[in-house]
Amino acid sequence: MDEDERQSIDESRLDAPFLGGGLNDSPRESLRPWHIATPGAISTIACVAMFLWVLSGMIIVVPAAHLAQDILCRKHYSRVDWDPIDEELCKAEEIQSSMAWVFGLSMSLGTAVGLLATIPYGILADRARKPVYLLAATGQFSNVLWSLCVLRFWRTVPLQLILVGPVLELIGGGLTMAIVILYSIISDVNAPEDRSDRHPCLSYTVFAH
Repeated sequence: MDEDERQSIDESRLDAPFLGGGLNDSPRESLRPWHIATPGAISTIACVAMFLWVLSGMIIVVPAAHLAQDILCRKHYSRVDWDPIDEELCKAEEIQSSMAWVFGLSMSLGTAVGLLATIPYGILADRARKPVYLLAATGQFSNVLWSLCVLRFWRTVPLQLILVGPVLELIGGGLTMAIVILYSIISDVNAPEDRSDRHPCLSYTVFAH
């Protein structure tokens, strides 16, 4: 082998690893037991999270409506004690119309806030999903916490202040934005041809919502 051939071989091996393997070949740090890395597992966790989000919004409606009816009934009859009140007395038209107005407007505000927040937070979520998801959880929690405080201190604050709760979902977009982000996560981790198979919870979650 002449000198020129030897020099060309050496130059072609300048970036060769010393121990027969490059940085890309080194084993990655092992995942902890609670870490998930497969598309199927991530999609399943996202579907469970969607179900819990929707379930949490549904199970609070009935007790909140019952408490609101009880509060309006006590104020209507000037009852501020803790004694039980006959529910038949709460079926008066004025009480039912007031409750329907409060909850109807609250649902309308929640829908409007969700639509308004989806655009700016959707743009932010394209860059970083986790912070927006945490903000959505914060907004939803603030809504629930505010509503509980209004129901708890009904003697000193008017029940109509419960309408402030949906406005607090401007922090992150609340339930609507959280569901959007979870769907985006499922789409991110799955190839286009596998997304239909990974979305078994799509129709069920939308139906439940």
